[in-house]
Amino acid sequence: MNNKLTPTFLTSALALAVTVQGLWSFMIGIVELYALMVKRGLRNRFVVCLFAIGDVITGQISFYGSCAAAGVIILMDEDLIICSGNHCPAFKASVAMAFMCFFSLIPTCFLNTWLMAIPR
Repeated sequence: MNNKLTPTFLTSALALAVTVQGLWSFMIGIVELYALMVKRGLRNRFVVCLFAIGDVITGQISFYGSCAAAGVIILMDEDLIICSGNHCPAFKASVAMAFMCFFSLIPTCFLNTWLMAIPR
């Protein structure tokens, strides 16, 4: 079995999830900074709906990437027993941080969905 395939899959799945999450957060930050500069609120229905859908999609991608990376770590550590030579502690830390990122997205997802449901 090719031992180099496993870390490559781990880093690519997790890197994709983190990249999408980072780009989404950067875009939201730019939009909110612009709204603050022009002194305008973002409480219109379309924008809140867009934020809610984007948070759900990026949250799912983050969760799927974290789960894929955790599965590869378990495969390397428990089944293949090749963890000592493949920087497993660093991989485990990155998976733990990816799960923390996903769990930090849950409140914003619920908040945006709640804001979408409030009638105006």
